[in-house]
Amino acid sequence: MKDMKNDWRYMKQDRYLHDMEFTFKQYDIPYPAHDHCEFCGIKFGAGGEIQEGYTDETEYRWICPQCFEDFKELLFGEWHCTLLQTDKTKNTSK
Repeated sequence: MKDMKNDWRYMKQDRYLHDMEFTFKQYDIPYPAHDHCEFCGIKFGAGGEIQEGYTDETEYRWICPQCFEDFKELLFGEWHCTLLQTDKTKNTSK
C-alpha cells in the first residue's frame, strides 16, 4: 500500500474530513458558483473540468472521483469516514 500521506495532494485534510459522510452526486450548484477538490484542486461546476464527485451533506466539501479512489483507505480507515449509498453511488470497493 502506498503511503498517501507522502502524496503531493495530502495537505492534512484529516483535520476537517475526519468522521464525515460522503455521497456521490452531480455538481448542480448554479453558475457562477464552483468548488475545488479537497485534494487535487480540480474545479467542479461552471467552466470546471468535472461535474460529479463525492460531497458532504452540506455540499461544502467536494472530492473528485480520482482522489476519492486514491485516498479511500485513509478516508474509510484512519479518518473514519463513511460513504452513504444512493442509487447513483459510484461502485468503489473498500
